[in-house]
Amino acid sequence: MVALRKGLWPAFVSAMTMHPDPRALSGLWSAAPTAFCPDGALDEGAFAAHLGRWGATLGLAGLIVGGEEGEGPALTHDERKRLFSTAAEVAAGRCGLILDCSDPQEGRMADLMALAGALSVPCMLSLPRLPGARAQEATLLAFVTRAAREAPHGLVLDIHPGAGYLVAPRLAARLAETPGILALRYVAPASLRAELARHLDGQVPFSGGDEAIWLEEIETRGATLHLGGLAPLMLQSAACPHVAQYAAAALAGRREDAVIAHRALDPLRAAIAEMTPAEKPIAAAKHWLALTGFPCGPVRLPWLPLTAREEGRIERAFADHAPA
Repeated sequence: MVALRKGLWPAFVSAMTMHPDPRALSGLWSAAPTAFCPDGALDEGAFAAHLGRWGATLGLAGLIVGGEEGEGPALTHDERKRLFSTAAEVAAGRCGLILDCSDPQEGRMADLMALAGALSVPCMLSLPRLPGARAQEATLLAFVTRAAREAPHGLVLDIHPGAGYLVAPRLAARLAETPGILALRYVAPASLRAELARHLDGQVPFSGGDEAIWLEEIETRGATLHLGGLAPLMLQSAACPHVAQYAAAALAGRREDAVIAHRALDPLRAAIAEMTPAEKPIAAAKHWLALTGFPCGPVRLPWLPLTAREEGRIERAFADHAPA
């Protein structure tokens, strides 16, 4: 792995791990998995311990808590609120925090957003599932406008195909114009991301959501923000935060160093993709993280657990490709 220029890495880590300016969201953000005890109960102690170490050692700007990668939909409403409060306490002074308050039930979503406001933390929301084959523009504008008013510390929009429709770049940019929107996670093909970048013209940061394309986004459109899933935790170690390193090199204008560091992760990316069962990404990620020293316990339904054979495949991949 290529080393960063002397003096740059400490400054980069310092800038990336402070609590974010709500009007200048940037840097490397990872989803945070939720820890459960062997009996399936919420393990707040393990969650707090892991969150603190991830926030302090991996060059992260922050962590996203309570989303799908964190099994948020499998938590009770009370558990989710407890998780939010624990995360806010642990993250203070270590890294930034975004709380995913997405919920199909309006009252629960509003309650989670009120808690995020009380904790002085930005919210993330996925766009609602709507009947019909096409996005309904007036409905989405009303939803985002109302939500932004209820998020005093800012709102991140998570726009992805899971909503059941494709939001066109023009509409995504119009949603981003809503006062209080901090950033977008826009999961879409490259041509649509490029069109969105033209519409936004740098006014609101956005992320494609896939770690493997972040270097390309930095180079082609000057992206400074990555709102990721669990990849930033799986690809890095405290000894060598690989993703943060190639981003720092790219943002410093050292393209050759950035490309070398990014390509060095290709075997690890391929190994993780190959060892992950198609229907069990959360369980596979949790087993991988346990091997790195961050046991997060079992998954909850509707996520499926691994078989012993699948666990063995992951352990062999880890032995051959684990981050240094």
